[in-house]
Amino acid sequence: MNSEIIDAGRDMSGGYKVDVSRGGCVDRVSSEWFSRPDDERYLSLDDLFASVKGRAERSRTRTVASAAIRVIDGIRAARAKIVARSDEDRQDFLRKRGFSKAETGRIVETVLTEEGRPPESVFDFVQGITAVARAKPQ
Repeated sequence: MNSEIIDAGRDMSGGYKVDVSRGGCVDRVSSEWFSRPDDERYLSLDDLFASVKGRAERSRTRTVASAAIRVIDGIRAARAKIVARSDEDRQDFLRKRGFSKAETGRIVETVLTEEGRPPESVFDFVQGITAVARAKPQ
């Protein structure tokens, strides 16, 4: 078995030297190389890393933007969903979700104080529940 060690030292630009006189099928490799899109012709691993990192960042940005849109849509839906129009409706809504009579009163009072009106939408109730929970010692 014949083996030959090739010096794969880097050139001044940071890429590896390629001896084009070596190899038997240079035409096929060359045609494959040049048929690739420009963004897939990498001369060094650093270039490949930079390209992959850039694609990942753009992908992450799209994912975060998409998640933000879902959150905003959820908030809009919660504000639009009216679940209580009377005091009895407010009491029933919270009691069916496991809140005691005293907690229900505190939640409604908190929304009245902070918003200046009684809670009507799911969003209003969530705001009141969150405010009451923040006031509880941990």
